[in-house]
Amino acid sequence: MSAPPVSAPPHPNGGPSNAPVSATPVSGQPVSAAPVSAVPVSGQPVSAVPVSGQPVSAQPTSAQPYSGIPMSTSGMPVSGSSLSGAGSAEFFGIEQVSQGPTEGTVYGLPIAERAVDTIRDAGQPVDPINPLPQLPTASALELLTSASPQAGLVIGKDADHRPVVAPLFRPEVTHVNLIGGVYLARLIVFRALALGTRVAVCTNRPQEWDKLGEWATNRTDRMAVLPGDQPVTIEASQHQPALYVYDVGETGSKVQPVLGPWRTQLTVFPRLTNFFPHEAQNADMTVLQRLTAEEAAIARRHLRVSADVLQLFQALKDDMTALVRKGTKEKYLWTAPTNTELQMFGQPMRTY
Repeated sequence: MSAPPVSAPPHPNGGPSNAPVSATPVSGQPVSAAPVSAVPVSGQPVSAVPVSGQPVSAQPTSAQPYSGIPMSTSGMPVSGSSLSGAGSAEFFGIEQVSQGPTEGTVYGLPIAERAVDTIRDAGQPVDPINPLPQLPTASALELLTSASPQAGLVIGKDADHRPVVAPLFRPEVTHVNLIGGVYLARLIVFRALALGTRVAVCTNRPQEWDKLGEWATNRTDRMAVLPGDQPVTIEASQHQPALYVYDVGETGSKVQPVLGPWRTQLTVFPRLTNFFPHEAQNADMTVLQRLTAEEAAIARRHLRVSADVLQLFQALKDDMTALVRKGTKEKYLWTAPTNTELQMFGQPMRTY
């Protein structure tokens, strides 16, 4: 490799010189192999640029584009010693790479010559890559998965203010118990309607449910309020699930609605009593509000939770609920009603 280009020193009479810089000084005296010091020759500073063929440690000062071949001010190549080894590395301002990444990475340039090649190749087009066609096997396709957010009904937020999603609608029959007041029941139904759910409410207190569907959807065909305990059936699909709400007292429903994929039965128990039905113990999920000491004693038998958990159930605030699911640890959350829900239902409360 040749030495980098240098500019000619100013002419003694002030005029420019077009001749290549030679190894002969301006005064005609022979020059040794060492670089000329920064002593002015004609009254102007030389900026420590050597006029011999020794390597320099600065960038080219000529107006010619740098292509890795040193040029003089006249455009002709300047002869000199090649740049290699430690001197070449110092020229490009890099050091020897020790214990770096292996070949094949942009960091795998242990010596300066490769850095020079990189500079020379900068901006050049890259050869197109023509990969061979790949035919995946059936076993490989079975391993493909796609990440997706949790799907379900948001029933509250946890202590970190993250939404808590309950799998209220599933492709199999689903039973859910709600141990609490009509406030929580109406809130859950309101949020289910926002998902496109069709709802049927069988209740002994229709005045608590009338007009809820129209308020939530501005339609009259999304929610039906039926008197008493009676069997119902609603067409359902993954995109429009069905929710059967039975709010018929402390003993729960005595009928069997037509259930199936994407159909969920939600049974409301205002309080826990000794009349709590045995089949309700097999619910897939239970959402409950604060329990009294008497209710906690009954819950220990029916919900299969520890005494410590029952203590927490009795300490729940009005705006808190607990979520109990089969095979998972119970969760404690806040209902966190929106401004619209606050206007419709007011502040959270535990009613009976």
